[in-house]
Amino acid sequence: YPDGELPDLLEMVKLSGFLFGAGQDTSAKLLSNAMRRIAEDPALQQQLREDPALIPPMLEEVLRLEGSTKATFRIARRDTKIGGMDIRAGTRLTVALAAANRDPRRWENPEEFRINRPRIKEHLAFGRGVHTCAGAPLARLEVAAILQHFLQHTTHISLCAEKHGPPGKRHLEYEPSFIIRGLANLHLVLES
Repeated sequence: YPDGELPDLLEMVKLSGFLFGAGQDTSAKLLSNAMRRIAEDPALQQQLREDPALIPPMLEEVLRLEGSTKATFRIARRDTKIGGMDIRAGTRLTVALAAANRDPRRWENPEEFRINRPRIKEHLAFGRGVHTCAGAPLARLEVAAILQHFLQHTTHISLCAEKHGPPGKRHLEYEPSFIIRGLANLHLVLES
């Protein structure tokens, strides 16, 4: 700490356990959301196979549209204004990351998936400023590497129609959570 005091060992163990669990779950959700997008869009899949350098910007757009964290929470430390509304110190706030990432005042055609959207890294899927997710660089790197590996070792990836229904009539089940957005399961068909 700034005063030279060392953190309690038990607190460090708890923090490490939390970071490990949180990173594992959100990265798994990002991977499944990205794989679903790839499996449902053959043109995108082919584009990524032909140019793997497009995987990172594709992931950023998946994060913007289907980030693993839907909301986060804060407590106002002092009286302030947000969007013209007075917020008193001590007020509990919900920050709807998913809504901000689809705000038409910020994003042109926010519901449209664009692989090379301008200024895409300005989305809020990993938070912002001092509240940026500490594991964001690792999550981006590990999910990009997994996707590249899947694309290199397959000729086609699709959703299993037996489990999720045919195109146009898909059934995808999401985990019931106010905070996390992720599929309960994802059944893929990987063709080599």
